[in-house]
Amino acid sequence: MRSNAQAVRLRYILACIDHPRDFALQLELLETLDGSRTILTPQLDLELAILMHQRNRHHEASRRFQRLRHLWARGEHYVEVPDRLRWLYDESTGRRRQVRARIASGGDGARLHATVHELQNNRVPFRIAEFDGPKLRPGTNMSGLISFGHNGPLLRPLTAG
Repeated sequence: MRSNAQAVRLRYILACIDHPRDFALQLELLETLDGSRTILTPQLDLELAILMHQRNRHHEASRRFQRLRHLWARGEHYVEVPDRLRWLYDESTGRRRQVRARIASGGDGARLHATVHELQNNRVPFRIAEFDGPKLRPGTNMSGLISFGHNGPLLRPLTAG
C-alpha cells in the first residue's frame, strides 16, 4: 500500500478525519509521499511543514517554510491551514502549547521577531499590537502561543483565539 501514492494520499485524508491529532501518523504518511516520486501539492507541502513543527522538527520545518515563501512569491497558490493544524499543540495534554520567547533585535515597525525556546530558538514574527504591557524591547522575555499561517509560525498572546 505504501508504494501506491494514491493509496497513501487517501490514507492521509482518512487519518486526518479519523485521527485529527495523530500528527505522527500524518507526518509519516506525508513523508512517504514526499519521499516517493510524487510531487506534493503546495497544500500538502504546507501541511507537511506544519506537521514537522508539531513533531518538534522545527529546523526542517523552517527550511520547508522558507521554500514555500519563495513559491508564494513566484506565483499565486491557494492554500489553507486546516483547523486541526492552526495552533502548536502539546502532545501530552492535547492543548495549545505555551511557549517562551525573547524579543530579538530588528523588525519592520509593525512586526518584530522573537526567538522561541520551544521551537529550537527559531525566530518567529509577532504583531506588536497584539501584545499588551510595557514597551517591547529587544531582550524582553514573553510567553505566548504559536499559530500557523501560510508563511509559517506566528507568536501570539496567551489570550489569542
